[in-house]
Amino acid sequence: MASKTTFLKPAVLFAALAAFCTACSTQFVDEPVCISHRGVAGEAGETCHALNTSLSDFFAAGKIRSGDIVRLKQSAYGSLKIEGMRFDEQVLLVAEPGHNAFFERVEVQQSSNLALKGLSVTSDGAVPPDTSIVQIDRGSKNIVLDGLLVQSASNVDQWTDSDWRASARNGITSRGTDVVIKNSVLRNVRHGISAIGDGSLVQDNHIVNFSGDGMRGLGSDSSFLRNSIRNCFDVDENHDDGFQSWSLGEDGKPGKGVVRNVVLRGNLILNYTDPNQPYKCSLQGIGLFDGIYEDWIIEDNTVIVDHWHGITVMGARNVRVSHNTVIDRNPLSTISPWISITQHKDGRAPVGGVVSENVMMRGIPVRKDNAGHVFDLHQPGVDVRDNLELDPSEVDLFLSSDGKVELPDFAQGKDIGARFLISATN
Repeated sequence: MASKTTFLKPAVLFAALAAFCTACSTQFVDEPVCISHRGVAGEAGETCHALNTSLSDFFAAGKIRSGDIVRLKQSAYGSLKIEGMRFDEQVLLVAEPGHNAFFERVEVQQSSNLALKGLSVTSDGAVPPDTSIVQIDRGSKNIVLDGLLVQSASNVDQWTDSDWRASARNGITSRGTDVVIKNSVLRNVRHGISAIGDGSLVQDNHIVNFSGDGMRGLGSDSSFLRNSIRNCFDVDENHDDGFQSWSLGEDGKPGKGVVRNVVLRGNLILNYTDPNQPYKCSLQGIGLFDGIYEDWIIEDNTVIVDHWHGITVMGARNVRVSHNTVIDRNPLSTISPWISITQHKDGRAPVGGVVSENVMMRGIPVRKDNAGHVFDLHQPGVDVRDNLELDPSEVDLFLSSDGKVELPDFAQGKDIGARFLISATN
């Protein structure tokens, strides 16, 4: 590292919702919905409407025009479905300053140029199993989710493993194109954020307590920047990953296609904050197991896990893995996470790979999986240079009670390893 580790200010986070309304199935509310036409608040272009129907029906009624700002006051709006709303200019749905707009589910279908900001979405059983609390379909484009709170339940301290299996829902799933998901908090979910469509931007989000994968990125031309992922719960047979991607062929089968031009930069993946956490999983860090992955940049990430797979890329063309810090969550464990760009599952060797200027663990033995695929730092088709390898005794990890991570200056003044670190605070 060129200088002392610094901490970026966390994304916009939400205080505990002590006054959370328990009647979230309510859809009709007394507070008016105010619309600032063409985005001009407080002027002649503003109109307010009594909401004597669901907010979904209000959107469908044609009162909202391109460029409008739709402002909500504190209330429980039930489920929101926005369908067939294609605007020429962005329409913003936002909670009024000082207010919270509560939902139990949000769906966006066949819509474009829409932004949702500052909404709280808690399913509390309202969302069916194996679905997502917030969903954007593949027919939608140019959708922004900004500053949302998304959770299966507000508190899971007493959840057993069966409670997790029965009640945890996926957080945000986006199949749309050119979707932005930012500044949001996802808590107590199964899979956190799944960005499946091309052109996704996922940045400055905090995913806290999950029982599946923290993030999934399946679309090309996408970026995942400065996200914090922590506290994995092992409650089923899923092989949990901090970040996972796979390609899909025309037949829909994994490993038969190509995912191109993806950037993973500045993310924090932390297996668990509290050593006494129940159901701690053995979290795979960045798992890219079904390539081809082409023209990927994986840099400045901090991966702290108790698993062999720190950063693994299987099937790569022109993938660069640089300036990452990949270390043991438990240095006393016999398992140490590796960095490996290796062959595709069908045996194709990587081409144009670079692993450079990372901090990683030393002396990890070459390993093979059951199919004979080799996981090693040094591989044909991969340029390995200027990495710093640590013994377990050299790993000094400090986690404060609020979840902040501190690491020593491993690199002793060298420009090596993750060059900044974000907080894991929820």
